[in-house]
Amino acid sequence: MGRVLTLREVRHWDPGHLTETASRWTTTASTWETRFTELAHSLDDWDGAAAEYARQRAIGDRRDVVGIADRLRVASAVARAGAERIADVRRGILDAVKRAEGAGFTVSENF
Repeated sequence: MGRVLTLREVRHWDPGHLTETASRWTTTASTWETRFTELAHSLDDWDGAAAEYARQRAIGDRRDVVGIADRLRVASAVARAGAERIADVRRGILDAVKRAEGAGFTVSENF
């Protein structure tokens, strides 16, 4: 088990950076998919062997990007779940401190 947080650290514990990062990851995944889909479709008007090679390459690249984007979305979901869990734990700790102080106890920084 790692180091135990102090009361001050718990009070200032903000998992918002995880939620913000998760949102950026989701946006990034969607942008990648959109751009690679647009690229693949932009080659539809070409003719010839080079055009066919470019289309196949674009389709393959898009498939790879979709796989990576899916993994980025999974990471995003994990980050969001982690942020929610941290927020729940923080709330529980602060509620317990409030109840203890309301009952006349003094809660020190090290609990």
